[in-house]
Amino acid sequence: MSTRAAPPRLRFQPDVASAILRGVEQIVTPIRATLGPIARQVAVESEFAGGAPEVLDSGGVIARRIVQLGDRQADAGAMLLRGLVCGLQDQIGDGTATAAVIFESVLRQGIKMIAAGSNPMLLRNALEAKLPLIMDALRRSSFGVSEEQQLAQLAESACHDAEIAGQLAQIMTVIGEYGRVDVRRSYSRELRHDLVQGTYWKAGVASPHFLSGVTEIMLEDPAILITDLEVQTPQQLLPALEAALLAGYRAMVIMAAKCSDEVIGFLVANLHAGHFRTVAVKAPDEVLTRPDALEDLATLTGGRLILGAVGDSLATVTAADLGSARQVYVDNDHLGVIEGNSDAELRDQREQMLLHAYECAEDEQRRAQLLERLGRYVEGSATLWIGGVTERQIDARKEQAERALRCLRSAMREGVVAGGGAALLNLRQAIQTTDHESVEERAATTILREALAAPFRAIVSNAGYDPSAVIAEMGEECAGFDVRTGKRVNVVEAGILDPAAVIKAVVRSSISSAALALTIEVIVHRPKQQAQIAPE
Repeated sequence: MSTRAAPPRLRFQPDVASAILRGVEQIVTPIRATLGPIARQVAVESEFAGGAPEVLDSGGVIARRIVQLGDRQADAGAMLLRGLVCGLQDQIGDGTATAAVIFESVLRQGIKMIAAGSNPMLLRNALEAKLPLIMDALRRSSFGVSEEQQLAQLAESACHDAEIAGQLAQIMTVIGEYGRVDVRRSYSRELRHDLVQGTYWKAGVASPHFLSGVTEIMLEDPAILITDLEVQTPQQLLPALEAALLAGYRAMVIMAAKCSDEVIGFLVANLHAGHFRTVAVKAPDEVLTRPDALEDLATLTGGRLILGAVGDSLATVTAADLGSARQVYVDNDHLGVIEGNSDAELRDQREQMLLHAYECAEDEQRRAQLLERLGRYVEGSATLWIGGVTERQIDARKEQAERALRCLRSAMREGVVAGGGAALLNLRQAIQTTDHESVEERAATTILREALAAPFRAIVSNAGYDPSAVIAEMGEECAGFDVRTGKRVNVVEAGILDPAAVIKAVVRSSISSAALALTIEVIVHRPKQQAQIAPE
């Protein structure tokens, strides 16, 4: 006998507005505490009995840990804000706490305006109409940054760790905004970085027998064969080996889809004999982008990718098909290329193509893949080794370093604005009311003036100062307040900066999302599904 499903439950205004705001406030309260250099931490209870709580200072991570509120009415509002914060963290990696504070302020004041008689749709339109003015003001106030001291100050504002910030500033000054940086765990207490000439792929030796008694193989002026074909017998390699010998090479790197044990034994014997040193390396481990990785290697070494899909064969390989480099190093996990013999014009074309694709890409995973490929076209890469006393500390510092690295890349690409909430305070001048505005337009101006001051208020309040008293002293452009010293300063001169791209994304997302939330009239609760038990 079937049972009819329970109908969904509906909640209407005015209950909806208060429920949504109640849920938003429960998410914002812990996130707000993390704003600023003198902020608080949030402890999240462990999922396991007796486990140590997780101590967090990232708004995005805190939001992800709050999966559901007990109050189903408030939970709808909480999940609205959670979606915004998590989306921003995935997109730009920073600014989540600022976005949460602005969202809550716009929503809270907007609900009051609607209760006083404003039309929700007209108010939403008025709020969104102010966004172009704010974006234009942000563009005008942003400026470039490249000096190591400025980069260090900017990184420290993102990770609150002077040592990590200093290391990242040194790295980015050398390799630039698109250079490759790997942040890795170190099993020591120290924090250090290695700058590597050239570039590298995650493509180590095809067999540990190549590394007998050593941890790395260095080849001088080798030929490089790149193919997606499988090599089953040594005879298949003879045309390429003969072409390399006749061209004057004394070493060769073979990157193939797979080499048989017979081929590996042949190449290992050549390597250890020392007359014509040969090494086989695995294809890059980025399975989804392996063809792109192979193409990049071919471009950067001046070789041609031998592709089975277009009918290429190893039997017809000539010296013109082989890439080369001044040095190639191979270890268990990586293939490094220093000064590849690339065609400058072709290299520049591919770099510009990748840069355009990166700027147009919206998917964060795709952007990360393109950024990694762009980094290979920069003459240098770096590894930042993160150490610490405990595993938990290392993990926390690694996450902080990755957050600061994203911040620096963004700042070097699109510039910076005054930090510490000062840039948002200054934006209030861009949305002044005029005599001909409607009730909703004037309400939108009032809402935004207060919302743009909310992050500054939170930063000052977290540091133990009275925000209203401090704001009363503010006035001139770029003026600000350094909560670490308790003094009114010019934040630009003090090096208190924020990436312009982050602030733009935060303002746009938080205001438009809160404006949309103001128009929610009904909440529909789905009935909880009962567990289905199959008959025996």
